[in-house]
Amino acid sequence: MLIDYEIRLARRRMCRTNSTLKFSLPNRRINKSIAEQGIWGLNGPEFDASDPYLNQPLATSSDLLDHEEEVTSMDMELFQATTSDVNDFIVVLERVSRRMDRTCSDIFESLCISGNTLLHKAASYRNVEIVKLIADQSPSILTNMNSENGDTALHLAAKAGHLDIVSTLIEYDNRNYGGGRGTDSELGQDNSLLRMDNNDGNTALHVALINGHQDVAQLLSNQDPEVSFYLNKDGKCPLYLAAEAGFMQCVAAMLANWPFTVSEDRIQPFINPDQSPKPKSPTHVAMQREHIEILDYMLNKEPNFIYLTDEGGRNLIHYAAWSGYLQGVQYLLSKYPACASQRDKKGLFPIHMASMKGHVNVIQELIPYCSYPVEMLCHNNWNILHVAAMNGRLNVVRYIIDILETSQLESLKTQKDTYGNTPLDLAIRYRRTKIVHLLRASEA
Repeated sequence: MLIDYEIRLARRRMCRTNSTLKFSLPNRRINKSIAEQGIWGLNGPEFDASDPYLNQPLATSSDLLDHEEEVTSMDMELFQATTSDVNDFIVVLERVSRRMDRTCSDIFESLCISGNTLLHKAASYRNVEIVKLIADQSPSILTNMNSENGDTALHLAAKAGHLDIVSTLIEYDNRNYGGGRGTDSELGQDNSLLRMDNNDGNTALHVALINGHQDVAQLLSNQDPEVSFYLNKDGKCPLYLAAEAGFMQCVAAMLANWPFTVSEDRIQPFINPDQSPKPKSPTHVAMQREHIEILDYMLNKEPNFIYLTDEGGRNLIHYAAWSGYLQGVQYLLSKYPACASQRDKKGLFPIHMASMKGHVNVIQELIPYCSYPVEMLCHNNWNILHVAAMNGRLNVVRYIIDILETSQLESLKTQKDTYGNTPLDLAIRYRRTKIVHLLRASEA
C-alpha cells in the first residue's frame, strides 16, 4: 500500500534526526516534535530488522499516479456534493470514506488539491446545512486555514458576504470554545476565530470591509470590538476601512463602548508619536474621503483622535487644506483652532498646503489664524508666496496681494529662502510668466 510505503520512508528519515518530525501522508499533515512522540524518545526510533514495513517493496510511479487520480476523484466528487442537499452530501461522504478507508473526520481535516477543506467549500457555496454538519463532527476544523492565502472558512464567508454562514460559524465557535480559545503563549498570537488573520494580516472583519459587506462587518465587530483595531500588513485596521468606506453603522458599532472594549496595547500605536511605522489613521481617511459625519462621531467618542498624525507628521487640517475640503477646514477650526499653526515633518503649515494646490477659499479661512505669515516658513524657508509662485498659483498670489497690508506684503515679497530666492526669483526660474508680471506690477 502507498500509505505504508510513505510511513516506511518517513520512519527511515526520522532515524537521521531527532529535532523535528515533519512529513506528509496523502491528504494528511503531521508536524510533531519527536519529544512529543513519547514512544520513540529523544534519540529517535529503534528499528527491528523483521519490521514488515521495512521489508516491503517500494511503490512504483504507477502506484503514485493511481493514488493521485483517486484523490482527485475524491476531491471532485465531494466538492460537487458541497453544492447539493446535505443528505446527498452524507451519501457521497460515506461512499468516499469506505472507498478511501478513511474516517469522515479525517476527510474533513484534509486539504484537498485546491488547498481548501470541505468546510471552506461549503462556506463559499453558502451551504448552511453542510457547514453545520462539518462543524458538528469536527469542531477543530473551524480554524483550519487554506493553503492559498491562509484563509479560514470565516474569511471566505466574509469575503462573499454570506451573513448566514458567518453567523453560523460564529455560533459554532462560541458553542465549542466559549467565544475564544485564548492566547497562544508560545507564538504570542490570539487563537480566537474572529481574531485569526490570513497571510495579508487580514481578519475576517478586514475581509468583509475590503469587499464592501457592511452587514457582515457589523455582525463581526459586535462580536469582538477589539478586532476593530487589529492592524493588517498595510497598517490598516478595520476601523480605518469602515471610515474609508463611509460605513457609519460599522464605525458606531466598533466604538459603541469605547474605550472599555479595547486594550491599551491596541491603541498605543495610533497615539504614540514615535511609533514607526505608523498605522493608517481612521480620522485621516475620514477627512480624506470627506465623511464629516463619521469624523465627527469618532472625535466625539475620543477627542484625542484630533491630535493623530500620519507618517509625515500631517494632522487632519493638513489633509483638508491639501484637498480643498472647505467644510472639513471649518469644522476643524471650530473644534481645535490651534491645528492651523502646526507643522508637518517638512515644516509645512496647512496654509502652505492650500497655497500649493491653489485653494483660495481655504486660505481665506486659515489667514485669520496666521497672524504673522512671514514667520510661517517651511523647511526651505519658503513663505506662502514662495509656495504659490513656484507652483504657478496665480489666484493665490493675486489674493495675497489684495488682502495683506502693505508692510506684510512687502516682507513676504522680499523674503529670501535658504538659497537666497525671493518669490519673484522662483516665478522667473519656473517660468510662471503671469505671476512674474503680477509681482512686478505690485511693486509699482
